[in-house]
Amino acid sequence: MKLLFQFSFALLILSCKSQSDATAGSESQTDSGQKYTGIVHVKQDNCPNYIEITSGPDITATKKVYAINLAKKYLKEGKKIHFDFTYSKAMNPEGCNVEAVVVLNNISVK
Repeated sequence: MKLLFQFSFALLILSCKSQSDATAGSESQTDSGQKYTGIVHVKQDNCPNYIEITSGPDITATKKVYAINLAKKYLKEGKKIHFDFTYSKAMNPEGCNVEAVVVLNNISVK
């Protein structure tokens, strides 16, 4: 069981690295194409970080998501950002209660 956990954790780390490399060039400072708005929260509710999505398509209530590729420059409590996202198959960090794990694209500061 311990070996399975270590293997899963290693895969998570590798997927985070490859996703951040792939999306590093997709960050922009313009609002074109960005569909969602959210607020960054850092080290709350047993999560390293999470984004509270406040508006976007099909968002009727706030949604709490964990972003596996959020750059350090956006990791500031209360920072408002615009972005697109895709769902990830990565696991939630242990103890982190979020609705989804996502990969962010086209990030900009509001």
